[in-house]
Amino acid sequence: MKLSKKILFQVHSWIGIKLSILFFIVCFSGTLATLSNEMDWLYYPGLRASGEGERKSYNELARAVQNAYPNGELTYC
Repeated sequence: MKLSKKILFQVHSWIGIKLSILFFIVCFSGTLATLSNEMDWLYYPGLRASGEGERKSYNELARAVQNAYPNGELTYC
């Protein structure tokens, strides 16, 4: 059975359309996952730092965390 170029082209086009839809979904969802923190920052003003107030030192923050969670362990990356 010999397949003509026209039939092969139609099969190739059909597979290409299906795969392009799949690749679009994968790439679009990956983009949304990558930009999720920035989208949250845009939609929820409470996540934004205002820049107002006094800056705390790292030691003060570590002490506050240890006081709030005495059984917890503070690790550094």
